[in-house]
Amino acid sequence: MVYKIKTMISRYEASQIIDSELKQKISRLNSNRISLNVDLSFDLYRSVHDLTEITQKAAGDYDFILLRQCFALAERLYNQGERLVKDVLENTFIYSVSRIIPAGKMEQCVSKAIISKSFYSIYLTQMMSRNN
Repeated sequence: MVYKIKTMISRYEASQIIDSELKQKISRLNSNRISLNVDLSFDLYRSVHDLTEITQKAAGDYDFILLRQCFALAERLYNQGERLVKDVLENTFIYSVSRIIPAGKMEQCVSKAIISKSFYSIYLTQMMSRNN
C-alpha cells in the first residue's frame, strides 16, 4: 500500500505560487494587466495583497474568468496552506470580499456563484464578529 503524505504549502511556496499563477494568467488573458507589476518576492503579505488587488480589478472590469481564477487560487492556497497562509488569506483576501463583489444585484449573484461556500462562510463569520 502506498500512502501519499499531504504536505502543507509554506508561506514561501504560497508567494511563489501566487506570483507564478498571476503572471501566467494575466499575460494570457489581457496584456495590459501586466502593468500591475506583480514582482517575485517571498513576502506572503505582499503576494496576497497583489492577489487581492488583481481580484478587485477583475471584478471592477467584469472579468469573471480572471475573477474565478483568482478565487480558485486563493481557495487552493487556503485549503492546502499552513496556518500562517490561512491567516493572511483570511485577514487580507477574504476580508476584502465586500470590496471585491460589485454593487449590482446581477453582479452579486454571479460573484457569489464564483466564491466558494467555505470562503463565503468565513467572510460572513468575519462580518458578524466585526459588527458585534
